Amino acid sequence: MFLVVNNTDPTKITFHLFSQKTMFAKTFPLVKRNNNYAMFLEKFLLQARCSLRKIKGVAVVVGTDGFTSARLIVTFANALAFGLQVPVISILKDFTKESVLQAFEKSKPGIYAAVVYSGEARVG
Repeated sequence: MFLVVNNTDPTKITFHLFSQKTMFAKTFPLVKRNNNYAMFLEKFLLQARCSLRKIKGVAVVVGTDGFTSARLIVTFANALAFGLQVPVISILKDFTKESVLQAFEKSKPGIYAAVVYSGEARVG
């Protein structure tokens, strides 16, 4: 099974879990100061009846997040992949199941996703 983490909308986080034959997705609303991605992932996996051990790769949607949320979601995906010792890839918002599976064929554990920003940082 492959996991996709999508936080491109600042009001929600969506997880997709799929293999060649199956797909399951769930969206959770994000509330300021309660963006516990790990808690939402745990709920998602329970609903999907999937254990962490079954995840063979993590994909993170990049390129449309705000500055801080982009760094948080990529760090979450990288840490999850590191802990599971599976590959992690960056994908764009308009991904397809086929494009993700194809990207995982070329990926290896230990190479991590990089943050892609939608614009210049506005600090200060």
